[in-house]
Formats: sequence, C-alpha cells, structure tokens
Amino acid sequence: MKKNAAVGKVQAQMLAFMRVFLSIFASIFIVVCIFLGICLIFKFPARAVEFIGQHASLVNVLFLVFAFLAIISIGFYDMLMRRSMAVSSRELRVLAHSLPGGICKCISEGNYDFLFISDGFLDMLGYCAEEIKTNFHNSALALVHSADRERIAAQLARESHFTEPFTLEYRVVTKAGKTLWLLDKVCLIHDENGSPVLYSMRIDNTAKKEAEMQLHVRSEWFRIAMEHSKSHIFEYNVVTHSFDSVISPPDSMQPLLPKHIESMPENLIDSGFVAPETADGLRSAFRAIAGGAASAACLLKVKDAVTDGYSLWLSLALTTVFDEYGMPVCAIGTLEDITEAKRAQERYDEEKRYHDAMLSTTLASILFDVETGAVISARISAIFSNLELPEGCNLEERLPELARKTVFLNDRAEYIRTLNRRNLRECYNDGTSCVTLEYRTVLSDGSLAWRQMTVNMVKDPQTDTVTGFAYFTDIDTRKRKEIDLLYKAEHDSLTGLWNRRALETRLTAFFKTADAHANLHAFYIIDMDDFKAVNDTCGHIRGDEVLCAIAAQLRSIFRKTDIIARLAGDEFVVFMKNAGTSARIADKAREICTRIQNIELGSSNLPPPRASIGIAIAPDAGTSFEALYAKADEAHYVAKRGGKNRYSIFQEPL
Repeated sequence: MKKNAAVGKVQAQMLAFMRVFLSIFASIFIVVCIFLGICLIFKFPARAVEFIGQHASLVNVLFLVFAFLAIISIGFYDMLMRRSMAVSSRELRVLAHSLPGGICKCISEGNYDFLFISDGFLDMLGYCAEEIKTNFHNSALALVHSADRERIAAQLARESHFTEPFTLEYRVVTKAGKTLWLLDKVCLIHDENGSPVLYSMRIDNTAKKEAEMQLHVRSEWFRIAMEHSKSHIFEYNVVTHSFDSVISPPDSMQPLLPKHIESMPENLIDSGFVAPETADGLRSAFRAIAGGAASAACLLKVKDAVTDGYSLWLSLALTTVFDEYGMPVCAIGTLEDITEAKRAQERYDEEKRYHDAMLSTTLASILFDVETGAVISARISAIFSNLELPEGCNLEERLPELARKTVFLNDRAEYIRTLNRRNLRECYNDGTSCVTLEYRTVLSDGSLAWRQMTVNMVKDPQTDTVTGFAYFTDIDTRKRKEIDLLYKAEHDSLTGLWNRRALETRLTAFFKTADAHANLHAFYIIDMDDFKAVNDTCGHIRGDEVLCAIAAQLRSIFRKTDIIARLAGDEFVVFMKNAGTSARIADKAREICTRIQNIELGSSNLPPPRASIGIAIAPDAGTSFEALYAKADEAHYVAKRGGKNRYSIFQEPL
C-alpha cells in the first residue's frame, strides 16, 4: 500500500512537471510564431531575411527538434492523464463499493435498467449481480415491493426529467425474505455521451421507518385512549400557574370546571369547586410540583353540578415535565371521578366495622375468600371446640366435616349447599350480598338447639377480591318462640290438630304437585250428631275431653302424611292422600263411625257419641279446599237426613 502511494505521488509530480514544461514550450512556440508573423507583415530589413536564408538548415533543424519535442511531450502528457484518470476511476469505484448504503446507476426511462450496482447495495439485498439480472431482469423498478411499485413508477415518470435531486421511499424484499424500507436520493446526470442517466444513493431506512410507524401507532393509541377516557386531562404551567384542559371534564364537572384557569390552584379553591376539608391537600400537591417533585397526588371532594353539594370524589395526579436544565416547566395532570370507588370503600369500611362488632356477640366466625375458598381467619368459641380451621385451609373441603360435627342430620345438605362457593358467587353476582340459614345443631346432651349462619360478602375496592364473613349466632330462644307462635297460629288449641287456615294452605300446596292429579284422594267432613246434648248434660269440660278423644281416634286411624283438622266446634276434616280405591275410602268412614261410638261418656245416660260423615273424592270432585268442602258438606247432609251415624259419598247428579 505504501509502494502504491509512492508511485502515485511520483506520477502526480511528473504530471505537474509536464504541465509546466508544455506550458513553457507552448509559450516559446507562440512567441516565435508571433515574431515570424510580424517579420512577414512589417518586412524587416533585408539583413534579417538574409540571415534566415543563410541559416535555413539550422532553422529547419531547430523547427524539427521543436516539433519532435512537442509531439513527445504531448504524448507523454496524454499517457499520464489517462493513467491519472484510470486511478481516479478506480478510486471512485472502490469508494462506491465501500459506502454503507448502495450506489446505483440506471437509465432514466422504461424499466430503469441498472448500469451499475455497488457491492454495498448487493450486500444489503443479499443478491449477486447475476441474480439481479436473472430474477429482476436487471430492472430497478422490478426490485420495488409490489405494494409500492405503481407509486414509485409514477413519481419517477414525473420527476426523472428534472435535474434537481429528488427522494424516493419504498420497500424491497431481500433474498432472505425480509422487508426493508429504502431511502433513495436520486439525481439526473448526463454521461460522457450526453445520455441522461439516474444516479442514486440508497440507504436502509427500516429502523427509522419502524420507529415512525411505532410512534404513529402509539399516537393512535393515545388518541383513542383519550377519546374514551373518563378522566379530565389538563396541563399546568409551573411558571404562569395556569391550567388548561386537554380532555374535557365529565358532564358532572363541566359547569363548575372551566377549560382555562389562572392562578391555579387558588382560583379553583376560591370558586367553591373544592370542599374546604380537601383544599389543603390540593395546595400541597401543586407546591410539590413547583418545588421540583417528579409527581404529586391527592384526593378531592368537589361540588356536583346536579345536586350543588359536595358529593363527588376526584383523584388528582400530577406528573412533572422538566427542561434540559432539570427545572420544572409544566405538569400533566388527570382528574378521575372515583366517587363510586370511594363509596364502595366506605361500604367496605362499614362492613369491616360491622364485622368487628359482630365478633364480640357471635358463637363463631369465619373470614374467607369467596373465589378460592381459602380461610383468612377463623374464631371458634367453646361450642365449636372440636373444630379446626387453620388459616389458609380450604373451607369447601372442610364443609362435610363441619356439617357432620355441628349440624343436625336433616339440615346438613342445605347447610353445605349454602356455604358452597358456587352458590355464594351466584348470589353475589345476582346482587345478594347477604345469605342466611337457620339450622339445628346437636348439643352434648343430645338435645337440639337452633343456630343461624349469616354470610356477608363484600368486594375490596383495592383488589376486587370478594371476601365472605360467616358468623354463627344462637337463636334457639327466639326460634322456639317463633315455632311456638307458628304452632299456635296453625293448630287448634284444644285438640292440637291443624286449624282451618293451615288445612287450606296445605291443600293448596298439595294440589300444585303431580301426585294430586294422578291418584284418588278423600276429603272427609266429620260432624258429631247431637253433640250439644253432651255439653248440656255432662258439661263443657267433659265435652272438650270427648273432642280430644275423637282427635286421638282420628290420629290412630289415618297416616302421618294425611291432614287432620278441627274446623270449629264439633266439626272435623280429614284429607287422606293417595287413598287408593272407593272401597278403601268407605272402609275408613265406617271405621271412624265405629271408633267414635266406642268413646265412653262416663256415668251419663246419654247414648254413645255418633257422627255423620260426608265424603268428596278428588280430583273428580275438585282440586281446591272450597270445591271439596262444598261437595263433602252436601254429602254430609245426605247422611244426616238418612238417619245419622253413617257416611255418604258425594255423587254428581245425573
């Protein structure tokens, strides 16, 4: 390399010397020619002409030497010039192939066929020159991505005839199948033959283009997000203390929050928009931003334009923008309506206070995650001393054991169903946040006691986790009073049989079942014959004893599933479900008459008690209390008219 550099330096020096030599030689030749011309024009004296004539051979020799030297010098100069141009051309070619981008030369029309392609451009594409000729017919336009080809062709046709440089931007597909974005700087130049050609420098612009596209996508994301944002976005100028809205505030704030505010935050506070108890927090946030804090936030209680009261809660967040010297210039702020979240937090806090208060009055309590069933905490009193519910255990997996140890057998299935996670989630999703169940537990002495399980569910506004708080209370005294009152409300106080209201309720429920229409059922009205004589002769106390004896006989005759009721006085009703056949229904009526006659009245001379019975058979005679009673009552009067102490089955008139 050093040798080549030395040779090039010598050639340059020789070329410079020849240039000087030829310049001097040309100058002498020109002076001689001018001198001879002047002599010819002005006809110097004969002595000069005579001197030239006498030395003609010398002049001729000098002229030939001069001409020979001129020819040799011009030839040597031409050789040096050609070698210099070859070196320059070679250097330019090496430079073109060494550039990081690509340099191309192509004709300025048609398919814009390549005349020259640099190695840099070939390396960029991954093709060799022969592959460009074979695969793309040596066409620069054919290399362009199909999606951009029409646009580039139109731009080339429009601008390739102007000498001003122009820029093209398009995609190409490399041999490896990768898509590249190229930035092509094109210039029209006329070659040595005067033909127009296009020179271009092609740079891989993929990284910049992808960055631009990513920036565009993010800008679109930001625009869409801002359009759908429920927050009020604003800019706060730290220097001027001005407030300017970027995204309009929600409808509830628009009448009270202008788009531009000077002297922020004092003017906003003075306007009455912010509740006095949260004004100091607003001032502190803006002071922090002015002091150079990277961010600041606070909660604001503000006025609602609809109610004109301080009923809205906003979350204020400020993020500072700094200049190149690290000084705060402005802050981007958001005001988000968190009223619902704040109310949810208040409800959650209230539920927590309620939960804490309940702990002191309950038999046991369990705090658990409704989604996973994991026990968060459990407080077990002495009554549940045989239970273990450690933190983190799965409540649903422990339910069978919990039910077996604490719940009466008949209530266990409903107990497990109520505490099941799926049931609790469905209840919460349907808007029911409190679920209760009354059940019986077996005490150590074998007796039953009533308990109530209450499950309160609340969502944590911070984590969106639904937490269940199950607590168990002793309701035995209250429940027994309720049962006693219900018993008295549904039973006859003298005989303990069902009363009329209870009979109607149970019949209505029964006739809604499928069995009501699939089988025969008997409705008996049992009316005592001449029972007034028993009261008058033996007294009402003895009469009540007889009524209780009749109730006892009816209980022994019919099944537990049958409904036995005393309607009033000496009138009884029995509804026998799935009675079977008409003959069996009649046998039961005869048995009633016989059993009642066997009741002793004591020492009175009265005949034994007797009863007249009217029977209506369902569903043919009806499927309601009113219909069956009316038809059984009609049959009962038939028995009375027939001599009493007998039964009659209702028959539809022909």
